[in-house]
Amino acid sequence: MTPLSILRYQGEGFSIGTNGASFDLFNTRDLRLEGVLLPRFTALDDPDSLELAGIDRNITGDLGLRMSYGLGEALKLKATLLQSKIHIT
Repeated sequence: MTPLSILRYQGEGFSIGTNGASFDLFNTRDLRLEGVLLPRFTALDDPDSLELAGIDRNITGDLGLRMSYGLGEALKLKATLLQSKIHIT
């Protein structure tokens, strides 16, 4: 679930908002590589389901890379590699 992006600032080479932050590592006309930090709002506290009993998940953030490659004016290929790294208790 992604929260509604109410606040967002787009600068030259970086952006930050309620749905995460990104900054350019490499940027050309067709190829862009970004570092990304994305929040994950899926905390589990005392789940009611027996299958989830014993699981205690804190709110986390994902850290990773995103690559975009332009294949013409109307087509863009994107790939994102994320790793859960930040734990907020």
